[in-house]
Amino acid sequence: MGAMVLRAFRKLLGTESSPRRRFQTRLMWLLVAAILVATPLVAQTPGTWEPAAGMAQGRAGHTATLLPNGKVLTAGGKDALGPLATAELYDPATGLYTKVAASLATPVWGHTATLLNDGTVLFAEGNRDSGQPISAVQLFDPSTSTFTALTPMSTPRSQHTATLLGDGWVLIAGGSDGVRALAALELYYPGTGPFPAPNPLLTPRQAHAAALLPDGRVLVVGGSNASGVLSLAELYDPNKDNTIVPAGSLSFARTQASAALLLDGTVLVAGG
Repeated sequence: MGAMVLRAFRKLLGTESSPRRRFQTRLMWLLVAAILVATPLVAQTPGTWEPAAGMAQGRAGHTATLLPNGKVLTAGGKDALGPLATAELYDPATGLYTKVAASLATPVWGHTATLLNDGTVLFAEGNRDSGQPISAVQLFDPSTSTFTALTPMSTPRSQHTATLLGDGWVLIAGGSDGVRALAALELYYPGTGPFPAPNPLLTPRQAHAAALLPDGRVLVVGGSNASGVLSLAELYDPNKDNTIVPAGSLSFARTQASAALLLDGTVLVAGG
């Protein structure tokens, strides 16, 4: 890229020294400067790992959410002393974490974090110190860097999934109440509160995975319940009266797996 710019610059410069030529030369220098600023002098080789700065506080069972401004919000979790109410922001421009001054309204780990359409982040349920699920709902506002407690869910749960639907509502699916796997679904809209979905999952499940499909349906797959690890999958359709239908079975039963929507509209289920 640099060599091409220099060749073009030399060609443009030529030997003529007219006002027009001098103006074009200035434009070329501005182009060169813009390219040098936009192009990192040292770039990481694709397909490789590089060490990054550590967080200010060690934590597990936390969430990491990419914000619209490009920063990553890491919130909650637990350490050896119990659940955490702290949060940090990772800035890829500096490669550093900074503490968020405000604390979560409720210390929690094993919760879900969902980026909403307005740029805020919804934290739903999770576990308290004893590992018992809670129903707390909290909202982080990046514009003020504050956390606000919202109306709690109807059913305390952890090991659930939270999926942002096309209409801005969040689908809370399955999970555990601390004793058994749940089939209950709840819909949450900030400012309005939780509403029970008309239909439950076909199979109670916890530690499952969920993915929003391009047509607006939600694929719920795997997990476990009292009968063991599950291979069954099902589809929730918010556009057809919140109906739920079977979606076949995985090749292998798995729990605590991930489900990622690929660019061709298929879903990759990995690990577990």
